[in-house]
Amino acid sequence: MNNEQEPLNFEPLVKRLIEKSKAGKLDWKPTADRKSFVISVGGGNTGFKIRQEQISDIDQWGNWETYDVPRLDMLDEKGFLIWKISRKDVSPGLIDELYKLAQRIANKVDDRLDGAIEALDDL
Repeated sequence: MNNEQEPLNFEPLVKRLIEKSKAGKLDWKPTADRKSFVISVGGGNTGFKIRQEQISDIDQWGNWETYDVPRLDMLDEKGFLIWKISRKDVSPGLIDELYKLAQRIANKVDDRLDGAIEALDDL
């Protein structure tokens, strides 16, 4: 009996989260951590948190550098981590795109931008 499992494919999930976010069907919320945003789906059985994770690596000159990269966490109904999905688990740019969408929605950037433009027009 072969007990090998196929690798998990997160691509359809991340693409669907992007699609639904763009369509306005996902209401990402900010958290106490200003670089982290959450949503709940499926009647609250599953949640997602997208956040910036600090990574350290050696640059091309052999020096350590630290930078932020987005990471998507799948959570259970109590908010505990089920699985983490990083940039290397999906096509290039997908996690980055989802992070920017979540940030934009959670921080109500579109409304704030419109408000700022109106305020400037009133000057």
